[in-house]
Amino acid sequence: MAYSAFISYSHVDEKHLERLHKHMALLQRDGSLQTWTDHQIIPGRGLDEEVSQALRSSDIFIALVSPDYIASNYCYEKEFTEALRLEQEGQLQIVPVIIEPCDWLSSPLSQFMALPKDGRPISEWTNANVAYLDVVSGIRRLISSGRPETGALGVISSGGTPFVASRSSTSSIQSSGANSLIRRSAAFATTSKAPAKN
Repeated sequence: MAYSAFISYSHVDEKHLERLHKHMALLQRDGSLQTWTDHQIIPGRGLDEEVSQALRSSDIFIALVSPDYIASNYCYEKEFTEALRLEQEGQLQIVPVIIEPCDWLSSPLSQFMALPKDGRPISEWTNANVAYLDVVSGIRRLISSGRPETGALGVISSGGTPFVASRSSTSSIQSSGANSLIRRSAAFATTSKAPAKN
């Protein structure tokens, strides 16, 4: 059965979403992967409800990480926060895709194995197609490995350099980071209406 991937992105980074979809064409064509983005929301439907439903039915949460993504209240505080909660419950796996240099290692995103290789931003690769191919190869490996009972391996910052850590060594850090982010999201939700996605 095909994996379902929720792709979370800032609308400022739409060109990266389009490029990623082109590189994932074979995964979709051979029935290995189905993707969901907010493009599939029917006009007039509730944004929050549609996003939450899509997240709950997904196996993979792909975050296109950039300064705009981290700065987006909706992407980071709504979509990523809910994905963290579902990941803690073993419902999905989180895959950060680093598209532009940003402070992602200081966020809970740092606890998950990032793509492309070594979390090097796609914008820094000489040939962006090579970076996207690395991303797709990583997603293909994840799909081939099957649906594990626990989440993906993590990446923890050590002197500014990411390294792979076991699930057990990251669980306490993840729980602290996720709970903090979830608390901030709840506080945000009580003081304002759901923001438009940007």
